Amino acid sequence: MMIKVSNEFLDFNEQIEVEKQIKLFEDISTTDGDFSYAFDLPKTLNNTRLLQNPFPDNINKLVYQQIPAKVLSDSGAELYDGYLRIERVTDVYSCSFFAGNNNWFAMIGGLLSELDLSRFDIEQTVAEIEYSWSLNDGIVFPLVDNGGLLTRSYPQIKVEDLVGAFYVKTIFNQIFVEAGIKIQGELLNDWMYQNTVCLKNSKSEEEINARSSFIEKTSAQTITTTPTVIIWDNDSVFPYFDGDENLFNLPINQYQPDVGMILNINVSLNITRVSIAIVAHVFTYIYINGVQVFVKDNQLQPTFSSQVIAPTFKVKVLSGDIVEVLTSSNIGTPLEASITSGTLKITPSFIYKTFGKSAVPNWTKQKFVSNILRLFNVLASYEAGNKTLTLNLFEKIKSKPAIDLSEYISETEVDYSEFISDYGKRSKLSYNEVEFKELKDNNVGQFFKYGQGVIEVNNDFLEDDVDIIESDFSNPLAYINGVLDMSIEKTNLLELEEGENTNITSVTDASGNARFNIPEDIFLVGDLVRIEESTNTSYNGDWVVTGTAAGWIECLGTGFDTNATATVTKMDYTYSNSDDVYLLVNIPSYSITKFSGNEFIFLEDTGKSTFAVAYFDLINTNRQINVDFIYSLSFGGIDDPLHYQITMIEQYFRLLRQVLNDPVKLLSTAHLPYALFVQIDFLSPIKVLTEQTQNVYYLNRITGYSESFLPTTLELIKL
Repeated sequence: MMIKVSNEFLDFNEQIEVEKQIKLFEDISTTDGDFSYAFDLPKTLNNTRLLQNPFPDNINKLVYQQIPAKVLSDSGAELYDGYLRIERVTDVYSCSFFAGNNNWFAMIGGLLSELDLSRFDIEQTVAEIEYSWSLNDGIVFPLVDNGGLLTRSYPQIKVEDLVGAFYVKTIFNQIFVEAGIKIQGELLNDWMYQNTVCLKNSKSEEEINARSSFIEKTSAQTITTTPTVIIWDNDSVFPYFDGDENLFNLPINQYQPDVGMILNINVSLNITRVSIAIVAHVFTYIYINGVQVFVKDNQLQPTFSSQVIAPTFKVKVLSGDIVEVLTSSNIGTPLEASITSGTLKITPSFIYKTFGKSAVPNWTKQKFVSNILRLFNVLASYEAGNKTLTLNLFEKIKSKPAIDLSEYISETEVDYSEFISDYGKRSKLSYNEVEFKELKDNNVGQFFKYGQGVIEVNNDFLEDDVDIIESDFSNPLAYINGVLDMSIEKTNLLELEEGENTNITSVTDASGNARFNIPEDIFLVGDLVRIEESTNTSYNGDWVVTGTAAGWIECLGTGFDTNATATVTKMDYTYSNSDDVYLLVNIPSYSITKFSGNEFIFLEDTGKSTFAVAYFDLINTNRQINVDFIYSLSFGGIDDPLHYQITMIEQYFRLLRQVLNDPVKLLSTAHLPYALFVQIDFLSPIKVLTEQTQNVYYLNRITGYSESFLPTTLELIKL
């Protein structure tokens, strides 16, 4: 064999015996992969140079340097791609070699957010959302209750209700493309893998901070009776700043968003006035594109010549809008009021664009890959020569052509206990569980709370309960949404906060619609409002404003019934602080009547007959969706007559259940021809004929090949 380091060859011409292992059912991140037994390299000048002078700084210190290396056959064929570890330096270099899972897993280091996913950035608009429903790659906006639909009173979805979900396969492919590794195998063609998306809080502190501004005013400015733009003068001296996107144009006192956003605008002004004898008012305005959209009236306290006013606003803006803050007063010269100093803080609370780097979990690439491989019970085998990683499903291994080693095996030893010592009578597989208290608070009667999946093992020598998979993904909850009339998944990614409110003084009939008469014009078309304490309870609930003018609003779905009074509150969307990451099966462009009792569900103000809808574990509502989609992402079944889907254990862990309930590990000694040795991998079963029977095994570990007359040890697990 030859060893290649930095495209040069070490002085070496011996055999390296490399033991290969995968370790069935273990987390790939904790599996060592291939490694060699210790061997020595001569301490030549060439080796010292290529090994980067690996001398310890004291005589008793082990070295443990890791140097990328390749092992080649005598003919120059690449056998292994990994690294050398220098164990000790004496009159020779004592080394070990590591490859296999060690190698490819190390090649996918770093964070998911470091991937180049910018081509998947997508505006969160009605048009882009509807376009995404037909996609089977990248980012899609499926119908899921992310936090605002439990209390919705009409089958109407707002743009803000939807969160961009990334196809798992898109992230997975990008990880390996950027690592220079080709992936292939059964996993990539698996239907569940192909259609699974991951959904997380797409709020990125980086994106929020880049679009935030904190501006100071130090120069005095007289307030007149005419609305006048406030002049600001500091956006750079600590603690004042303009975010990385530089959206606040200080010379002209304008904020110009680069994407659609909901902005929190906090104004603080120190006001002085000459006369304190009259009632004084200072008005603060928000203008967008030169048009007044909001005004706040701050009455100055009598007898005070100086005080602070702090009006706040929440406004929705589009990319390219011009946002300005203006003031005026009801008192003019010579009884003028002045601004002596102040601050302006602008912070996005919602961004109408999903960025690829923000839509992936806040995980490392290794954590993401490891979780997916565990979920689908995948066998991974890496071929260093062509940098190809094969990902096959363990569930299918028994159906593969077996390699017959019967004539080469000389000794066998059966172990019935050590193999399953890490398992229990109840081996549990689970997701990270999330509590949804609001389901109980809103008296939702039918919902699925997912427990762990369990593999029962009939062995009295085992512990009672052992966790064998604890996924870092979280499971949502399915519940029956009465208004949408469907089984829908619940996440905790968005929150509704109460904003400004006013009273409904009366309700009148506007061509069959309820017109809610209000004393303050604080709502805009498209706002989500909550009507409460109505003297006609049919008006209570969460509705979307579809019409407004001076003194009234109308909402979609609120037909006129009777006159009434009530309170009405604007509901503002905000991202939650949840770090949970959810897996869902996405169904592109699916007819609403197949999963809902409604013929249409409105997206904003337009009824849609198709949606992309996503699920984790459907509740049986006797609709077409329950016939078309019978596979669940849940590990465990639920003891409920409305639960019908086939679990992940039934799909991907049936063979594991059989193996654990008939646990046989065969330690075999074999003298193998080299041509046969190189055919053996972890993706094909092994056939062994004994005096009693012919059995098929899974190869869990194999020691390295030295010569055909020297023994090789195989660790085989009965299938």
